Order: sequence, then C-alpha cells, then structure tokens
Amino acid sequence: MKDYHKIRLLQGSLFCYSIIGLFLFNLEFTLLGILAYCFLETIGGNIGLHRYFCHRQFITSKFYHNLLIFFSHYIAVGSVLSWVGQHRWHHDNADTEHDQHSPYFKGLMEIFFGVWEMNIPRKYVKDVIKDKTLLFWHKNYFKFHIGIIVILLLIGPEYLYSLYALPCLMCLISGYVLATVTHYHGYRTYQTEDHSTNSWIANIYTLGEGWHNNHHAYPTRIRQGEGKWEWDLPAFIIERFLNDNRIKR
Repeated sequence: MKDYHKIRLLQGSLFCYSIIGLFLFNLEFTLLGILAYCFLETIGGNIGLHRYFCHRQFITSKFYHNLLIFFSHYIAVGSVLSWVGQHRWHHDNADTEHDQHSPYFKGLMEIFFGVWEMNIPRKYVKDVIKDKTLLFWHKNYFKFHIGIIVILLLIGPEYLYSLYALPCLMCLISGYVLATVTHYHGYRTYQTEDHSTNSWIANIYTLGEGWHNNHHAYPTRIRQGEGKWEWDLPAFIIERFLNDNRIKR
C-alpha cells in the first residue's frame, strides 16, 4: 500500500474512533481532546509545519527545532517532507487546475475524501530533504504513529481518543477549513492571482491561520494578521518565545 493510501486509512481510523469516543467516553475526555487540539494545531500545525518548516518564517534553537519536528509529525497530516512539498506546490499553483487544494477545480468531495497521488518536483523539498532527522521521520512515519496508538491504548482507550484521535482529526479538519472557507468567505486585502480571502470564521477554528489572503500575498512574513482585529496567536508565540535572531541562517 502506497503512503498516500496509508495516510488516508490512518485519518479514516481517527474519524471512526473519534465518533465512537464521543458516545463511549465521559465529557471531560472530549474537553481534554479539544484542549489537546488547541496545543497541537498551534504548535505542530500552524507554527511547526506551516510557518517554520514550509515557509521558513523564523529561525529557532536546536531544542525547539526538534520539538517542532515531533509535534509536526504527531498530528497525522503527513510527514514534514511530504506536507511541505504539497503546500509549496499549492502556493505556486493556487486555485488553478494543478492545485490539489482548490475547491474551484477539485471540488469539495475530492478535497475531503480524495487520495492525492502527487509527484512533487524535488525543488520544492530540496532544503528540508537535507535534514537527516526529517528524512528519518519520513521513512519511519507510520511506525511512529503505530507506536503512539499502542502506547495510548495501553494507558487507556480514553486517552487514545482524547490525546490522539480527536485532536488529530480536528487538525485535519483545520486543513479542510483553510482549503475551503478561506476561498469563499471573507474579504481580500490584496489582489492576489488566486481566490484567497481573510476569514474571521476560519481564523477562530484554525487558531490564527484565517488571514489567508494576507498570507498568500506575503507567505514568508511571520505575522499574517495585519489589522488590529486580525489576531494572530502563532505569530505572538513565535515572536515572544521561538524566534531567535541571534542564530544565523
């Protein structure tokens, strides 16, 4: 079975287990899962995968680099290498027939349930592929997730639900929100060549990634929120705790 089928199988399993968990486990485990989502989406998704590894918006210490590697792989949306390649491809082909995320050309059903069989040109991952640690994680991606599942099952099925299945599913849904809502709802500050918008609705669910039009106009800029009302939690954390200007690129 190829990797893109494996990742969809993993994500489908997360969905099924999350639905079962909603009815099987007490409410506090669902609330714990939502809190876990807030942490994982912010650190692993928004800051790690998106702003650090993909767009190289900031530099940080070796400790935080490795921490971001761990949580970026934990959220079950693909390895850093594969996710970075796909997302950079998306930026270069946004809202065209070649964009695997475009609701205008692919449709909602393909975005939500399709299996993306993509051959990403090496130029899109030439920097991240030099990192031997990222290569190791890429090659052992599914072994890592099997290990997490086994460990949490041994601790208790309710923790597999609240610390893995539900928050990872919510992280996946966050990607769907960005691929759809921020191309239909909101306003456009910049006249980019795509249909990206700034959506306050998307910004609430994704915890700070909803200013999509701003981001597509300036993808390497840390702060995506520009107006006073455009709150940007990931940028606040990066600027306050992670960005280390003393480190040379």
